[in-house]
Amino acid sequence: MTNKGSVFILFLAGFLFLYAADGVSSAFPASALIDETRIKDPKIREISTALAHYITGAVYDNFSETEKAVREYEKVLPLAADREIEVNLKLGADFLILEKPDKAAEALNQVLVLDKKNIKARLFLSAVHASKGEFRKAQALHEETLKYDPENFQVLTFLSDLFVIQREYNKAAKVYEKILQNNKDDAFLYFNLGVIYGKLNLLTEAEKNLEKAIEIDQNYLEARIVLGFIYEIDSRYADAVMQYDKVIGIDPELIEVQVRLGQLYERLRETDKALEVDPRNKAAAKKLRKIKEKKERKK
Repeated sequence: MTNKGSVFILFLAGFLFLYAADGVSSAFPASALIDETRIKDPKIREISTALAHYITGAVYDNFSETEKAVREYEKVLPLAADREIEVNLKLGADFLILEKPDKAAEALNQVLVLDKKNIKARLFLSAVHASKGEFRKAQALHEETLKYDPENFQVLTFLSDLFVIQREYNKAAKVYEKILQNNKDDAFLYFNLGVIYGKLNLLTEAEKNLEKAIEIDQNYLEARIVLGFIYEIDSRYADAVMQYDKVIGIDPELIEVQVRLGQLYERLRETDKALEVDPRNKAAAKKLRKIKEKKERKK
């Protein structure tokens, strides 16, 4: 594992739900539910035993006892070779959780031997590469996967995240533009694209996407804060004040925004308002004292 543990968590979080919803019925045929007249059939007994281990593994997964789940899934493989793909997907996901990337890669590569276009295996395997800091390998795997499924939302999203991690913001922006073609009501996507354009210093594009995110979700505080910051960079201080004011209206406890807003009011020479929103503003307090002293001297 590299020291980029946060990257591992970023990728892992997106993958866990892919296998959590897989039911037992999708991995084993209905014939596994046997009756007493068939219990002596060795083949049926083998299927029944495999099913029991699979169910037990799923229960352990449900209670986050991942090591026990792995032991159960490993018992399934010799008994149900025709279900190797489903079981190895479970193993790959659990080995990721256990931070055993080499074991995860072994299970997932076995899936791809049997089904080279398997999207889940490719997503999990890219997470393995990312957890080891092998971002180029993860990127290459996603780009290859898009040849099989060009519009896959998860693959496109994770690919754009990889570009961001590698600071290839132009490439990330192009991927997000493609994602938004089919997801025009997703405020989070507009927010991300706005942040990326901000990184590229394309302020007009950044503002447009952040404003779109806020149009979709009026209470999107992060979008308002970043938009306010972009307005500041663009010397649109009044617009920045308006955004920060709305943020404070939604959540009055955000101290960082109070400080920012106080500094802006001070810059706009509205000292009273600067102290009103942020009583901790020493510079504004000092200016206000000087103003008062000056008025007193004039008397």
